[in-house]
Amino acid sequence: DGGVGRISHDYCDFLRQRHEWFDGTQSDADVAVLYSWRDQAFLQGDPVAEAKVEFDPKRSHYQRAASVLARMGVAHDCLIVEKGLSRRELSRYKIIVTPEPSLVTDTEAAGLEKYVRAGGRLLAIGDLGSVTESRRDLKKPDQSLLALWTGSRPSASQATRLGKGIITFAPRATTGEAV
Repeated sequence: DGGVGRISHDYCDFLRQRHEWFDGTQSDADVAVLYSWRDQAFLQGDPVAEAKVEFDPKRSHYQRAASVLARMGVAHDCLIVEKGLSRRELSRYKIIVTPEPSLVTDTEAAGLEKYVRAGGRLLAIGDLGSVTESRRDLKKPDQSLLALWTGSRPSASQATRLGKGIITFAPRATTGEAV
């Protein structure tokens, strides 16, 4: 399949060769959507499927969430989870969207919780942290991170206070059509 894959690789190569164009720039977006390559590669879709550089809407929860925001005209950034979720980085945004990230490390969970407790807004789509990673061990917790943080199982579209912030839960997001 040389079509879309080849174009995607050419596009990425073009941008990599001109990285200095983007040095020192900063986004004005107030919304961030979390993306985890670990989650996509190991927990979404067919685990035996060939790894791809470009986004595959059938496998990527991130792509579906980003597509909905784009159709609404909402500027947003992609926050790559594996680069770290520092309080400073998260605090730049009015809202963080977590599109069904199953695998969340203890450090990532703590960063998100601190962000919300300090006044941030979290839109959690689907299960947040249905698999957690503590050091090198993966485990399936007894309850979701949202239930752990708030003390109760989240209800769809209900806003829940956590410290100074708000968490809203949506069981899933659909785009209506593949992008």
